[in-house]
Amino acid sequence: MFYIGNFNYDDANDSAENYCLMPVIVQADDPEDALSKMAEMFEDVRSKSDLLDGAGEIYLDSLIELEQIPTEPLLTQWTKIVPAVDGLSMVSAVLPTEDSAEAAEAYSWQSGDAQADDDSDEEEGEEEPFLTLE
Repeated sequence: MFYIGNFNYDDANDSAENYCLMPVIVQADDPEDALSKMAEMFEDVRSKSDLLDGAGEIYLDSLIELEQIPTEPLLTQWTKIVPAVDGLSMVSAVLPTEDSAEAAEAYSWQSGDAQADDDSDEEEGEEEPFLTLE
């Protein structure tokens, strides 16, 4: 299977309100294997370059599973960053079109487990980071 992880973080080295968005693709046996490989990649990037110097906490927006690489274009995620009372807010839709929803499966990240995203309702409260970088 192929997995696309869409991640974000606030760059602590930038004084302005911001989001850094990072899509990652990997071939893996299952969602947990994909997320493990992605976490290892972020740790490796952090240790070998300054690209993630401002990333203290990385958040997972979505994890999308593909059985094969599509031959037709596939819209996997739509994201809009908008001003909010307390800074910036992100509005996002995973597999937002009918064609994309039929061609792939989306997972959500909850308490350390990848789970099929059968319900579009989000839980209230503080989002937990996918990965905290030291």
